Amino acid sequence: MAQPTGGGIVDSTNQFTLLTYGLPDLYRQNARNVIAEKWGIRFYTAAGCTISEALRDSVKNHNNLANQNITAKYGENWSEKFKTEVDAEFDIQMEIIETLSRLDFIQKTNKELEQEGDALLYQMKPVAHSDNYEVWIKGWGKTNKTGESVMMIYYKIKFDSKTKKYKVLSNKMIPAK
Repeated sequence: MAQPTGGGIVDSTNQFTLLTYGLPDLYRQNARNVIAEKWGIRFYTAAGCTISEALRDSVKNHNNLANQNITAKYGENWSEKFKTEVDAEFDIQMEIIETLSRLDFIQKTNKELEQEGDALLYQMKPVAHSDNYEVWIKGWGKTNKTGESVMMIYYKIKFDSKTKKYKVLSNKMIPAK
């Protein structure tokens, strides 16, 4: 997800930033962000599930202007084209998750996390001009330094979406940034 600039204020120079709120579907959001980057569109989470009427109106007004700008660049049916691309990306990513989640070492790690009431999460990004994806498999874990529970990257994997072959790039547990 694109990060805000200026200490948490949405970058007003980016006329293609859409504001969101509510509980996200993390995997669909990841697919959406891959396509958004390709299109030059940004999504910024303005709030969680509980919002005021004033914030809802502010988000609506901001998004109306952003939609006008995006429509001017991509045409009237941009959102349908965008959604079609997001759906295709989501399908690829779900297939990658299904394939990787069957691997013994990932199942073992996931079972260990499930005993603590957690589970692995997958985040990925396509590698430009290839069928490869960089996949980060994350979950909560304790740091050696403080013993505090933080989001950790358990595995970094390169995955070929066409051949379904993978290469483990890292299996060292490190704090996620």
